[in-house]
Amino acid sequence: MKAKGDGTRAPSTGLPARGPGKGPARRYSWQPFAAENLAALRSGVWSRRKVDPIASEFVLGLLADRPDLGGYPEAVAAWARAEARCVLLAEHFADGLIADGQERPGLRYVAQFERLASTLRERLGLDPRSEAELARDRVDAVRDAVDLDALRERGRELRLASEGKEA
Repeated sequence: MKAKGDGTRAPSTGLPARGPGKGPARRYSWQPFAAENLAALRSGVWSRRKVDPIASEFVLGLLADRPDLGGYPEAVAAWARAEARCVLLAEHFADGLIADGQERPGLRYVAQFERLASTLRERLGLDPRSEAELARDRVDAVRDAVDLDALRERGRELRLASEGKEA
C-alpha cells in the first residue's frame, strides 16, 4: 500500500476519480439559450426587459395628462417603475394567491412596491388629496408673489414721496 497523501491512492468513497471532464461524455447537449430567453423569469419584477416597457407606458400616459410634470423626469420615472412592478406582481400572484394555504416567496414585495408607488403618487400630486394640497400651495405662491409686487410698488411710492419732501 502506498503512503497516505502522495496522490496515488483511490478516493475514500471507493469510486474511481474522474478527470477534468468529470466523467464520460453525456452523448447529448442542451440548446444554447436564445437572446430573449425568459425560462428563468418568474414575476419579472427585477427584469428591466419587463419593467421598462410598462413604465414607459405609464410615463407617456401621465405626461399626456399632466405635462406640468415633464420638468421632473426622475421623479416620474421612479413612480412609473414602482407602478410597473406593482402591475407585474399583481399579474404574478393573480392565479391562486394563497388558495393552497402556502405563502408565496415574493408576496412581501407586493406591499413594499404598493407603498412606494403610493408615496410617489402623493409627491407628484396624483391622488386627490395631494393634488388639492399642491393646487392650494400654487395659489398661495401666486398670491404671495402678487403681494410682493404690490409691496415693492408701495415701497417705491413711499421712497419717492420722502425724497420729494426732502428736496
